[in-house]
Amino acid sequence: MELWDVLDENGNPTGRIHNRKDTLPEGEYHLVVEVAVINSDNKLLLMYRHPEKLHGDCWEISGGSALSGEDSLTAAQRELSEETGINLPFEEFHFIRRKKCKTTFQDVYYASADVPIEKITFQEGETTGAMWVTKEEFIEIVESGKFCDHLKDRYYEDILKLFR
Repeated sequence: MELWDVLDENGNPTGRIHNRKDTLPEGEYHLVVEVAVINSDNKLLLMYRHPEKLHGDCWEISGGSALSGEDSLTAAQRELSEETGINLPFEEFHFIRRKKCKTTFQDVYYASADVPIEKITFQEGETTGAMWVTKEEFIEIVESGKFCDHLKDRYYEDILKLFR
């Protein structure tokens, strides 16, 4: 069972906990984190979302919901590690921004890491592939509809700014 901390309309914890399987009441939110990883070759790490997941069968950056008791940075570090096998210390994560959505607050980070693609590991049921892409390749993936639509609308411009 996955539990989330309930946030108020300003993104502050309410002290209540929510079960992921239940519908979040209107006016309540939970925290989601996303991590864009760029390597020293100025390439972005994309992960392939498992086809059976909600919004599946497309490319994305790493991320997911913060678990109850986790702060934003801890959730970002955990999600990146679980989905890719990349383990970075907190100081390697750089906060970009927070965006309020219908039922979530979305915190976006970037990190730098030089990990060979063959060293990336996949989280069972979550990710099934990985690749490093240039800015031009990223734009092509987005324009061809192969990047997750729910992420494109939220983070496309933020990700483009990360490329040198």
